Amino acid sequence: MPQTYSWADERERAAEAFGGRYPDAELEQDLIEAFRDRPAFVVDAINDVIGGYEAGRITSPWPFLRKRIAEPAADVVVSDTRERDKRVAQAQGWIRSTGLHFEQESELVDELFGSTGRLRGWDSAPLREEMLSLWRQVRPAGEQLECEAEDRIKAQVDALERVDGHTRRTSRPRNADGSFVSPLDVDDWAAV
Repeated sequence: MPQTYSWADERERAAEAFGGRYPDAELEQDLIEAFRDRPAFVVDAINDVIGGYEAGRITSPWPFLRKRIAEPAADVVVSDTRERDKRVAQAQGWIRSTGLHFEQESELVDELFGSTGRLRGWDSAPLREEMLSLWRQVRPAGEQLECEAEDRIKAQVDALERVDGHTRRTSRPRNADGSFVSPLDVDDWAAV
């Protein structure tokens, strides 16, 4: 889902951080134009200026913000979490559909954060815990599905072994405990 930004919200947040001071009309128009073109860049610049203002390094935050957004884009680092958020959502969907069948937490962590994991670029303790927490919630459903599948397979095998009330001639011989006789233990398969 794309990130949405609101200039009014960002302006209010900045004005509150700047002690209730707002930009003049001309300055605000410049900021709005920059915001229209590069909203994430302007939001990051606002965050930087707020940090500088709160630390006492900046005394005129709005003019400084205008100067900051006028810098060439190559000189500015912008954080954008859209890709991370997309990958996390995909991983959550994968856990609900496939990952719930993993038996061990370590297998899930390797699948998500290992050398080829879908979240390897964003590996952090909080994200690992978030993914493991989801897995712990859905794992019982995975166990239930596995039990049901085993029951269906057993029922199908039993049904195939009974044809017209007796064991099919093509079935492998079984030991008294129900396990299959090893092919190495049968001297003449044709006689079975």
